[in-house]
Amino acid sequence: MANIDYVIFLTRHSSGYANFLIRTGEALKSGKHNINWKCVLSNSAKKIPKGFECINKFKSKAKTGSLRHGLTINDTLSKISSEYVIISDCDVALTYKNWDDEIVKVLEDFDCFGVENMRREREAINFPNVPFICFKKNIMEQVDLDFTPIIDKNKDIKRIVIKTKEEASKSGRNIGERVILNTGCRLATTFREAGFSSQCLKSADIRSENIQLKFNNDQDYKDIVTDKLPIRSLSEFHYRGNVFVTHVGRSSSNSFRRGPVKNWSERVENYIKNKHGIDI
Repeated sequence: MANIDYVIFLTRHSSGYANFLIRTGEALKSGKHNINWKCVLSNSAKKIPKGFECINKFKSKAKTGSLRHGLTINDTLSKISSEYVIISDCDVALTYKNWDDEIVKVLEDFDCFGVENMRREREAINFPNVPFICFKKNIMEQVDLDFTPIIDKNKDIKRIVIKTKEEASKSGRNIGERVILNTGCRLATTFREAGFSSQCLKSADIRSENIQLKFNNDQDYKDIVTDKLPIRSLSEFHYRGNVFVTHVGRSSSNSFRRGPVKNWSERVENYIKNKHGIDI
């Protein structure tokens, strides 16, 4: 039996998301392992959701939300106590039966497991990152993990252009490609230079024909999927042909009880009911 710390990071409006996450996680866990639901109160967050243990409080005056998030994760890593670690956004839902046991099994063969980046210009290609990344705690005894983005002289997220063959080879990109060095951008280099391996969940954005969290009808889909909806919103991440985890994105500005998010939670509930025969 393994001990797993599942750590989320809360802002003022995160409670609804955290409650939904723990409902899905508890409903679909294997029962073979101890899941320790832990949270961090960042900036204006005050409420600890039911079922969670608060392990850290962190305030930052950083200009960008990405930098605040990275600094909060970094400050929390020393508070982790279990052998297995999951660093997660609060606005995700677990949809894979026995998800905890599968993570333990995967981490016997790989050093890191999680969701891939939705957009090619963001951070590393084919490497796990927030909003859902899993690894063993002993990794932190071998390398220093830094989740902060790289900031430019204007205190914004740094953007670069791949200019040389060496840069292209190292990053797996083409010369001329633009890269946004956002939260978690340093991790791939750290892991690869240490000789660590990784496995990614494959992404499907809301406009993809591969989505499995089905809409009730075409009108529901048309009402939600507009040109203004960011590509990372309401995304799915697949494993062995099934949805492992799904992510809302930008939850700080989206109420859990309204519009696209309410529809998302209903689609998650329907998927779990139809796929696993479980009501949550």
